[in-house]
Amino acid sequence: RTLVASGVPSSRRWSLWTWTLDPRDPLPELPGDPVAIPADATTAQVDALRTSLGGERLSAGEVESLEKVLRAYASYNPDIGYCQGMNFVVALLLLVSGDETETFRTFIRLVDHLELAGFYASDFPKLRESTEKSSELLQKLLPKLCNHLDENGILVEQFLHSWHISLFASCLPRATVLELWDELLTSRCTAADLAGLSVALLELREKQLLRSNGQQLMKMLKFPLGIDVEERQAKALGMRL
Repeated sequence: RTLVASGVPSSRRWSLWTWTLDPRDPLPELPGDPVAIPADATTAQVDALRTSLGGERLSAGEVESLEKVLRAYASYNPDIGYCQGMNFVVALLLLVSGDETETFRTFIRLVDHLELAGFYASDFPKLRESTEKSSELLQKLLPKLCNHLDENGILVEQFLHSWHISLFASCLPRATVLELWDELLTSRCTAADLAGLSVALLELREKQLLRSNGQQLMKMLKFPLGIDVEERQAKALGMRL
């Protein structure tokens, strides 16, 4: 945690992430030609094509690697298969590792270590828990914003689901997400962690959100820090974890 607090060098980030995920027995190799469940394969392909990190689309090569890993995981774990949101998580792992097999193996451990299966199971138990905790904390700490969302007919589920199921990779600038993942992976990414981070994000933008309505408000909630985040905001957000 000392290393994380002082800032993780890019060259050591992948080593830190894999170290925190409790390496166990050897995991399988990435299949050369993975075949997913048909329905999953189609959805994974579509999601891979439209995946972006920090508002930046993936290159053709990155999309190909992403789809390959997603199909491989769906074949490896047919009980879960492919679920929307996985594409952002796997894309960020690929960005840091630069290796398909390493990403495949690490995603398997990530699902187990952080209990991400609760995000992808049919009844989404962990997603419901993290959303409920966020809603409770929002009402307690930011009542004005909570009322403003109600007045605009916006439910927290409309934006929190995508924030949480992607571990914020879908809504924050790349550099910010990388630093937050350093913290999340060492804290085990509990529902309370996700709730605290969500409210911290909303608090940073509360004044702007209160001045916005309708579609503009929803757009701000999709990318709460915008694409280019100021350094002081990124640091303030990290300190809330």
